Amino acid sequence: MIHAGDPFAILGLERRFDLPAPEIAAAYLRTVSRLHPDRARDAVERDEMVRASAAAGEARQRLMDESSRAEVLLEHLGARHFLRASPSPSFLMETLELRDAIEEALASGEPAARDAASRTVSALRDAARKDLAAGLASAMSGQGAGDALARAADAWVRLRYLDRMRARLAGDA
Repeated sequence: MIHAGDPFAILGLERRFDLPAPEIAAAYLRTVSRLHPDRARDAVERDEMVRASAAAGEARQRLMDESSRAEVLLEHLGARHFLRASPSPSFLMETLELRDAIEEALASGEPAARDAASRTVSALRDAARKDLAAGLASAMSGQGAGDALARAADAWVRLRYLDRMRARLAGDA
């Protein structure tokens, strides 16, 4: 009934990174409407449908978040070892400098400084997202899969760091 662990299969969606939220939401609604416990013929089937509905909810959550969706795709493509690799020293240095700039902007209390830091983080995040999408598309099409996976995983790591910085600027972290 439900394909454990694969959120794309659970919701009956094609595996791809650029997946609009309304498409995910519609697939979720189709799935849970099929699994409504009132459709069960007996208590065992009802329990299965409740568990499957919970799995569908988890799948929706994983796919709605871009970083989580990318992680699912990278794991599906066999890139788990890339995801565990340490970021490059140059990336770590850039991250430290950017975090220092963010903390200075926040400490200054100046809206212009916070806005400038937000624009910098947004631009870097947009670039990382674009790299991630391109790497995943290449890997999924089979074009230079190993290099594409490495590039996509690197972009995924950058995206996660930048998302944390964005949350810090928004006051969520």
